[in-house]
Amino acid sequence: MRSAILALLLVSCTRPPMPTPEDEPPIDSPSPSAQDQDQTAPQAHAATQENEGQSDGQDQQVGPIQVFEARVEIDPTPGGKKFQGVWLVRADGARWVIAYRPLEIWRPFEGKQVKVEGALYEPFGQSIGAPHFRVDRMTVDPESMASLVRVERERLLTGHFENETMEEGTKLAGQHFLTYSAEGVRYLLANAPPDPPTPGAKVRVRAREVELSPFAAHLIGPTLWILDISPAP
Repeated sequence: MRSAILALLLVSCTRPPMPTPEDEPPIDSPSPSAQDQDQTAPQAHAATQENEGQSDGQDQQVGPIQVFEARVEIDPTPGGKKFQGVWLVRADGARWVIAYRPLEIWRPFEGKQVKVEGALYEPFGQSIGAPHFRVDRMTVDPESMASLVRVERERLLTGHFENETMEEGTKLAGQHFLTYSAEGVRYLLANAPPDPPTPGAKVRVRAREVELSPFAAHLIGPTLWILDISPAP
């Protein structure tokens, strides 16, 4: 790996803690959504199959694209049928749901004012009685100290994982980390599967491209947040 990609932003912030695996939701919601510095190896969240039964309206009939600011709120505890929504609360008080479970990818934005781009959509099957919003992009002011400052639209990619080693001459020489390559692009991972597929084996991932906080130490390059891993078609 070229040394330009391996450049480290050495600052004092740390990456957020490892998430715990999510249970599968019991309801049919819409069907397809700082590292330690210096001597610490590149760390990542443990990737879980963050499949809350919806893909944020990727395959549903959607309305026009909207861009606005909102506050991200997450229900503190699960409600009926274990619904624990992630919401965009607009300035007019409207509440639009973006996920049925408190997925780890949304945690860095909780309680923060964000800028959102996306569209309302009509979910298929059983769903809650609230407007559903597909997030195509979410950004937050880096000064908010959120561990993620940008999340892009959910994608399906077919490719393979690889184990890589930090090259000699760097602070972390010899340390290992995981990458994912698809469509000619090699991605770093903001989170990593606890039991990754065999390196080189073709698999499909459901993921979002993300940008990490500039105040956290991390490798430089396109970065994915893995939501789900399945066999390649």
